[in-house]
Amino acid sequence: MLTGCNLPAFEGGLIPTPGPAGTPTSDLPTNTPEPTPSPGASETPAEAATDIPTPDATGTPTGAAACVLPGSATLPDGPPPFESYGELIAEYLSAGGAIDQLRETLQQWGAIVETQGATFGSVDADHDLTGDGLLDVVISAVNPDVDPITFIPPGRLFVYRCTDGAYELAYTSTGPEEVQSGLPEVVAMEDVTGDGVADVLHASSTCGAHTCFVDVQGARWSDEAGEFVPLLDESINAPYAEVEVLDETGDGVGDIIVDVGMIGSVGAGPQRTWRDVYAWQGEGFERVRHEATSPAHPIHLINEADELLLNGQYADAIPLFQRSYADPLLDREWAPYEGWELDLEAYARYRVMLAHVALGSDQQAQQVYEGLQSDFPAADEPGGLFAGWAQAFWAAYEQSGSVEQGCAAVLEIVDTPDFDMIPLNQYGYANRQYEPQEMCPLGE
Repeated sequence: MLTGCNLPAFEGGLIPTPGPAGTPTSDLPTNTPEPTPSPGASETPAEAATDIPTPDATGTPTGAAACVLPGSATLPDGPPPFESYGELIAEYLSAGGAIDQLRETLQQWGAIVETQGATFGSVDADHDLTGDGLLDVVISAVNPDVDPITFIPPGRLFVYRCTDGAYELAYTSTGPEEVQSGLPEVVAMEDVTGDGVADVLHASSTCGAHTCFVDVQGARWSDEAGEFVPLLDESINAPYAEVEVLDETGDGVGDIIVDVGMIGSVGAGPQRTWRDVYAWQGEGFERVRHEATSPAHPIHLINEADELLLNGQYADAIPLFQRSYADPLLDREWAPYEGWELDLEAYARYRVMLAHVALGSDQQAQQVYEGLQSDFPAADEPGGLFAGWAQAFWAAYEQSGSVEQGCAAVLEIVDTPDFDMIPLNQYGYANRQYEPQEMCPLGE
């Protein structure tokens, strides 16, 4: 599992405060190349490297061969420019350079860093990522040429493919263009696409003033394209996310699990945490589960109910609106102002009235309307604003029999320069921000 941004600082003793302490990266197994054949052996190195058994359940062939035989390759003692790593390491590996020596040299260069109980950077040479029975190499390297602009050091992921008895740089990670990318750390190397070949899932963190966002991407080998292609059509980006691979759908293939945290800013408003499950669907990944892992605030249910109402799912919207003010188990700690609960209740009941009208249940709509006028009679008291909207709609609807006329009467009231300041829009930028035309969408 990779925990987003919850890692000790790269330099200077800076430690991000949100979340638990970061999980150290475990020592990766050492890749020991096949010994040099004894004189008189009939196999050539290339022949020895291709006698491979079938892949096991993890997508890694048992007994997979090293790409090249050991050689006497060396690397510079002093760190070269980071831009030269890709070609330099490919040449080293192709000349039979030892994996242990590569790891040690990257540590000397500052490209693998151990600090305060955590490791940034890694080298893996124990997986066949193309299904050809030859071991490939995956390197997560810190860029020592750039000072971190966040708590997470910048860096890059390199994937080297064994081809024609040598290594070539076949895939590199990319990060957000507007900021220096955080170091991509390997989350898992296992089969998540069901083709029997291990894929590479990686995640990087970038931290702003309040929040660290985790960007999840990966690489998979495509026989059709003859190259590594992005594992995900669009990378997953989530605040303080924890990422792992588990078979949650029970199909025998790993799924990408993202436990989404909260934005670390008061201005974001009340939030929930989520568990998202992404499963391979033959041509790409789709989110197949989106489950809340923390209690909802009333505004969350209202936002969800409004999404249903705006999509014409009126019967499904009604119980969510009702639960937003009737459920005692909702989280009501986040309070933007005095009287907010009454405002949200009145708004929810106004929307229930509209939903009943849209369903042709005028008698039920009238009961909701009359209850609003009885419970919220004063326009300048909490809830009175939305009771007034209901009154404007009902008067025009009753007179004309037209939902379009009813909504026109509401929109004439709400479409004002200070609409953004209505109570409904006081719940932070992480929640829905409403537009005037959404306040009465019937008949559109």
